[in-house]
Amino acid sequence: MPKIVSSGQDYIVSSGQTGSDVTVLNGGYEQVAAGGIAVTTTVHAGGYQEVDSGGLASATVLSGGWQYDYGRAVGATLVNGGQQIVDGGSARATTVRAGGSQTVEYGGTVTGTHVSSGGELYLDPFGGTASRTIVGNGGILDVEDGSVAAGVTVQRGGTIVVGGGAVITGLVLKPGAIEIFEVVSAGMTVSGAVMSGLPQTIQSGGVASATRIVDGTQQVRSGGKAIATTLMSSIQEIAYGGLASGTVVGAGAAEYVDAQGRAVATTITSGGLEAVSAGGVTSKADIFRGGELSVEGGRAVTVTVRSGGVASAGSGASLTSVTVLNGGKLVLDGGTASHTAVRTGSVLDFAALTQAKAERLSFKENAARTQGTLTVTDGTLRASLVLFGNYVAAGFHLSQTAADGTLVTYEPPAAAHLDLAAGHK
Repeated sequence: MPKIVSSGQDYIVSSGQTGSDVTVLNGGYEQVAAGGIAVTTTVHAGGYQEVDSGGLASATVLSGGWQYDYGRAVGATLVNGGQQIVDGGSARATTVRAGGSQTVEYGGTVTGTHVSSGGELYLDPFGGTASRTIVGNGGILDVEDGSVAAGVTVQRGGTIVVGGGAVITGLVLKPGAIEIFEVVSAGMTVSGAVMSGLPQTIQSGGVASATRIVDGTQQVRSGGKAIATTLMSSIQEIAYGGLASGTVVGAGAAEYVDAQGRAVATTITSGGLEAVSAGGVTSKADIFRGGELSVEGGRAVTVTVRSGGVASAGSGASLTSVTVLNGGKLVLDGGTASHTAVRTGSVLDFAALTQAKAERLSFKENAARTQGTLTVTDGTLRASLVLFGNYVAAGFHLSQTAADGTLVTYEPPAAAHLDLAAGHK
């Protein structure tokens, strides 16, 4: 039989009991004790349901009423001012509709909450954990300092608000989602975000890892860190004092390393660009076919240029420990390269030299045959490059570029044996 709990009345579901089809009106109170089970309770405005540790409430409808969850709540629906307070308990498969609010306090956990238009899920400062949350159009997820949200999907028109010190993992932002965590601040960690057409700024002490950015921007400021970002038709700017490691630069994307910025282990794929300005540093860059590393006044250390890839050193630039593989190209246009090794089929472009009839090429090896100096002269102009490894002088060939620069290719005679110096593999 359905039961009505009116104002001033208490209804207790004790251990071993099941209370079903209960309606709690204004001023009424239902307690689900340890070992008790409440099924399909409806709590109206001014009514209360308390789920003790060890108790279970299933399919509760909070229509303006309140539920205090210290135990377990499954399949609750919150609407019209309904409130669920998860304080040390757990809640699963909650639906938060217009006017409803789910609050997770210290030690509480919620799983599979769906927040729709007009609803809100709020994680208290240093509160609990929310996992597998879906925020629909018009819904809000608010993650405060010290709380954790894992596996969050924010759909078009949904909003996520993230405070400093919050931890967000597995975040998917659909096109049209609203994120008010553009600033990843001190103590805050955001992992696995998928951002489309959105900006992200990482401040000092903030960490963003495994972010995938499509048609957006990521700025890494001083003291901030970006780890394993994937860029597609997007821009990553590493500002003064910022650090980005493991970035993958895809088609139509660019990574810009500003003065005192640092990039480590960047992978540049087809249509991607890494540009290093004066004072900036990139290390362990790996350039694939169609990718380009452009260093203008900055430094690049330990660079691998694969077939179809290009690394260029402009005015004031310095490249160190460069390996140019078969089909790769190294362009020297006012910059320098040291500790360079080339493989058969590689190309060196001395862009500042215009090939003339008097142009000459020479290669002089050291006594130990571990390195040699490649020199190209064009009248009064001269360019030299020290190459590490064992080379055959007859393998270097001059040709002219479309821009009237000078190309040197390395194609040793078929019988020649080439052993690169240690450290260049």
